[in-house]
Amino acid sequence: MEFDLFKKLIDELKPNLLHAIFYFQGEPLLSRQLPEMIQYAHNAKIYTSTSTNAQLLNKEMAEKLILSGLDKLIISIDGSTQEAYQTYRVGGNLQRAIEGAKQLAELKKQLNAVNPFVEIQCLLLNSNEHQIQEMKNLAKKLGADKLTFKTAQFYNFENGNELMPNNSKHSRYKKDKNGKYVLKKQLKNHCKRLWTGAVVTTEGNVLSCCFDKDHSFSFGNVNENRFIECWHSEKASHFRKNILTNRKQFEMCRNCTS
Repeated sequence: MEFDLFKKLIDELKPNLLHAIFYFQGEPLLSRQLPEMIQYAHNAKIYTSTSTNAQLLNKEMAEKLILSGLDKLIISIDGSTQEAYQTYRVGGNLQRAIEGAKQLAELKKQLNAVNPFVEIQCLLLNSNEHQIQEMKNLAKKLGADKLTFKTAQFYNFENGNELMPNNSKHSRYKKDKNGKYVLKKQLKNHCKRLWTGAVVTTEGNVLSCCFDKDHSFSFGNVNENRFIECWHSEKASHFRKNILTNRKQFEMCRNCTS
């Protein structure tokens, strides 16, 4: 996102915005302006967080993130061995992620910094579900503040997926009486996301939530209108009414656990 557009958004929203999340379907550390953006939001007294695969989390970047005032950093480490890790993180290097987390922890001590709060996040698959204790040990060794195990989202999950965990406790899906996989949670006709947050893409499109990966339901564009106008647009109102009437009509909602 262009920095001028970002500043325009923060300046408009800072009286009401509580939390700015700096990632959406991509690796945020690829943005050279990320620390500067975080600092701008931090100075506006907005809680900030981001999530990374830590492949670019070197000493220089770690220091910039700490000094930016970042409140929370999620580091995705999906396995305690390279073999398990690369099943999902194709092309990723586990040791590089571990070293990045170590450098961040060491710099926090050196700078006497409380933040960012560091959460190690592990996506549970059949390749790593047996490594839960090892992940607990690793998170402790890295000085993380929290360790979270997440269930994986799969496309076309009805017939299963080769990466689905063997232990049903680690999956967001279950088999129905016909042998098809369905979401464990009942899909109800409401969703708080539509009234508590939104996604603004790098192009300026305002989306209902992070599940709209293909930008199918844009409420408007902040390059053309103010955010509040997009938020209260006819498109937004129509979409919310449809969610309250029949949420299952939207494919992106049928695979959502919110």
